[in-house]
Formats: sequence, C-alpha cells, structure tokens
Amino acid sequence: MRTTRYLLLATMPLLMVGCGKAGSQAPSDPRFVSKAAEERAHAKEQEAAKAEAERLAALAALPALAHIEFSEGVLARYNARSAWTMTTLRTGSSPKVEPVTVTDAELKETQTRLAMVKTDDPLAGRAVKVRESLAAAQAKYAADTKAWAKEQARISYAQTFENKMLEEGMSVTIRAIGKSHEVLHFKYALVSKAFVYQIGNQTDLLRQAKSMGYVKVVFTDGYNETYTYDLKKH
Repeated sequence: MRTTRYLLLATMPLLMVGCGKAGSQAPSDPRFVSKAAEERAHAKEQEAAKAEAERLAALAALPALAHIEFSEGVLARYNARSAWTMTTLRTGSSPKVEPVTVTDAELKETQTRLAMVKTDDPLAGRAVKVRESLAAAQAKYAADTKAWAKEQARISYAQTFENKMLEEGMSVTIRAIGKSHEVLHFKYALVSKAFVYQIGNQTDLLRQAKSMGYVKVVFTDGYNETYTYDLKKH
C-alpha cells in the first residue's frame, strides 16, 4: 500500500503536465476562437457577396425605363432636400414643408442603375441627362454649403475682431455686411487717414480679410470720414 501511494504521488506531476498539454488544445484557446470567428466572418462576407450579385442580376434584368424613372425620382428628392437644407441654413429656421430624405445608398444605387442603361438603348440620352443633372446638383450643393460656411466664418471674424478692439479700449463697431457678408465694416469715431494707413500697412488685417473671402474693408467715423480698401486690388 505504501509503495502504491508513493508511485501515485510520483506520477501526479506527470499526469498534471499531460492534462495541461491536452488543455492547451481546448476550444477556449484564443487561437481557435479567433480562427472560428474569422471563418464565420468570411462566411458572412460570402453570403453578402452572393446576395449582392443576385440583386445586381435582378436589376440588370429590368428595362431601361425602370432605371431612369428610379434615378429621376432620386434626383427630384435630392434637389428638394438641398433646397430645404440651404433655406434652413440661410434663414435660421426650417421651412414648413417637411424635408425629404435621400440616402447615400440611394445615390450609389442611382449610379449603378444608370450604368446599366446600354449606350445603344433608345433611352440612353435620357439616362445621360439624369446622370449629368445629378452630378451638377451635387456639385452645386457642395459649393453652396461651402460658401455658407465661409459666410458664417466672416460674420464670426467680425465679432471676434470687435471684441478684441473693445478689450484694448477702442470703442468700435465691426460688422460683416452685404449680401453675402463680404464687406468688413469698421466704425470708429477716431478714424483718420493716418489711422487707416497704419491698419492697412502695419497689420495683417487686409491679408486675413482677403483670405476669408471679404471683398472690401470699409473704415468710417460714422460722419464725414470714410475709407475703403478694395481687396480685389490687393
């Protein structure tokens, strides 16, 4: 009995080591879990690719008119949404008309469907017109939103400039005025020819104003003295 006990005690570490090796092959091993996750992800990708291929095949079977009418509908909604957005930005309030939505997926779908209209199809010209109209609408919307953002920056710049002058003890009123707020208007009771010369030649004001899209900088005392820098000439 005593000999058997000693043998068991002596072999237990070996048994434990052996169990440890077997355990390293368990499904909970991160290497195996990671591989299984990769296989599942790959399978999902294949399923998605197959579904997309089937969807495109179904679209390709549709007549050209279906693709064009779908695209014209997206174009109309895109123009309506762009107009709604720009009105909201420019006026600060939303129009009473509810906004329509156009998703990026729909825009992408439009390009895909228009590309399916063959060049020798009788409706090919109509498809080209829709494609060009949509591209022009997107470019205009991008330009309009960029212009609006720059306009807001000019308004903010004028207010920041005024606050800085007030902090330095100068009683001034500085505003961005005009249709697109492209004129920096500087009203100061002590404006003089020498003052304007120093501002224009000894500071970075004119360069900054021009870089922000201002076309003019006007200095006035509010009464008789008014000086204008035409930034298109500077």
